[in-house]
Order: sequence, then C-alpha cells, then structure tokens
Amino acid sequence: VQAIFKNPSSYLDVGCGDPIECSNTFVLDNLGWQGICIDREPHDYSGRKCKFINEDALTALKNLKGLQVDYLSLDIDDATNEALGIILKSNIKFKFATVEHDLYRLGENYQSQQRKMLQEYGYNMIFGNLFPSWSVSTIYEDWWTHPDFFSGTLGCNIDGDSALKLIRETQSLQPTAFCYN
Repeated sequence: VQAIFKNPSSYLDVGCGDPIECSNTFVLDNLGWQGICIDREPHDYSGRKCKFINEDALTALKNLKGLQVDYLSLDIDDATNEALGIILKSNIKFKFATVEHDLYRLGENYQSQQRKMLQEYGYNMIFGNLFPSWSVSTIYEDWWTHPDFFSGTLGCNIDGDSALKLIRETQSLQPTAFCYN
C-alpha cells in the first residue's frame, strides 16, 4: 500500500482484528497515515494512532456516509459482502482496496456477487484471486482501484491457476511476482 501512495494518507480498516498481529494497517500508522479501525471485538488500540471503533461493522459503517479514504481493508468473513454493499451505497469512497472474498471456503457465488458490486460502482480489479505463498489453494482476496483516482491500472490480474502454473514451472519464484495480461 505504501508503494502506491508515496505520502502518508488515510485508511479504513474494517474487521481490523488485533492491533498489531496480522494487521493490514499497523505499519501505515507508523508511517504517518491517519485511519479508522473497526472491529466488534474489544481490542486494545491505545498503542495505535488510529481511531478505533469497537462496534459491529455493519452498524459502524452506516455512520461513515461520504467518508473518503485512500485505502480500504475489508475482511469481516461471511458479512464482507453485506458490509461492501453498505460502503458503496453510503458513498464511502476509496482509491485502493484489498477485499477478502474467501473463495476457498465461501465459493464462487460469493466472490461473483462481490465483484459485480464493485464493478457496478466503477472499481477495477487489478489483482484477482490472491493467495498466501504457503497455500495456493487458499484463494482469499482481490485488489481494486477506482479510475477517478488512478488512470489505467497499477498492475494486472493474476489468478491462482496461472500463478500455480508459474510456480510449478520455476519451482523457486514467488507467485505475486508475475502478471498475465
């Protein structure tokens, strides 16, 4: 995220979880970013610079109408699509987003609904079907941008099958290093 935004920016982290461990935004705080973290679990965010909202995300998002952020991190498991619908209908705008669809456990229908919503609001997927390097079968996330903020694309789409094929062919390269047009 920091590579995309050269200067400190703003973020919204929905389903933030632990303030440090596995956090998508902890490092951004330390780089001067300002943000809002939302989680229904009562985590101790006193050591973070962000505003922490300890509330169900579906309720909290309704109070953020019209918010504009540079980066959106969205991961609230089975309620991600419902939260995404609230974000889009509440005119919460973002330039770049990592949105989890957990294809590996929720299936293609859930992922398709999510992609359709984002595309209807003009967002472009720049990386699709991302997975951790330790488990190519755990496809869990897509990355999105909006053309109002970025002309063209920042990268290209890559799916798990293409990445797996490249990994098998090279045996030593990381899957996120490749792009297929």
